[in-house]
Amino acid sequence: MGMRLKGYLIAGIATAVPLFVTTYILLIIVRLFDDISQPLVVIVLGRSIPGLGVLVTLGTLILLGMFVSVTLGRKTAEYFEGAMLNIPLSRSIYSVAKNVVDTFLFGKKELGKVVMVKLTPDIFAIGFLTGNAPRAAEDAAATTLCSVFVPTAPNPTTGLLLLLPEDHFIPLDMSFDRAMEVIISAGLSRSQDKQPPKEG
Repeated sequence: MGMRLKGYLIAGIATAVPLFVTTYILLIIVRLFDDISQPLVVIVLGRSIPGLGVLVTLGTLILLGMFVSVTLGRKTAEYFEGAMLNIPLSRSIYSVAKNVVDTFLFGKKELGKVVMVKLTPDIFAIGFLTGNAPRAAEDAAATTLCSVFVPTAPNPTTGLLLLLPEDHFIPLDMSFDRAMEVIISAGLSRSQDKQPPKEG
């Protein structure tokens, strides 16, 4: 009886935790969208209406998308983008934000080829080859270096930028999505790994 109850408990946890985490993250996103336009709702209607800010925000984004799809909108967006890129501090922030959006929404720029970084002879970490290292770093090291981003698990938005010689990492036959799935799940996800055939 005790073992059966333990099995039920484990099954319940396995079912509830992914649902809870997904729902929690979605609620954060919905609350963020709602908070963006809720002040406008208060100004127009005189009171706050939970959820209406989400519709206003989505509607505004759709209208903005329609606007930048025509010639006048594209030129206006290009003008503001040029202005942002000409301001020293905003240039760095805007470039990073745009690259992140292009990566996750349009797939224009993947974070980089998936590689396995040699931390020690027997310890490895999953990383992304993002390009060549800055020239100043290569000159200082007197060798060719590559920029490799090694995310932290389970939050891949933080990590380390490593400048490594090519013999310090190994390219992997792994997609960007699969690598992110492994990192976010802290290695627990094996949904796309091929299972070895069972003997007998």
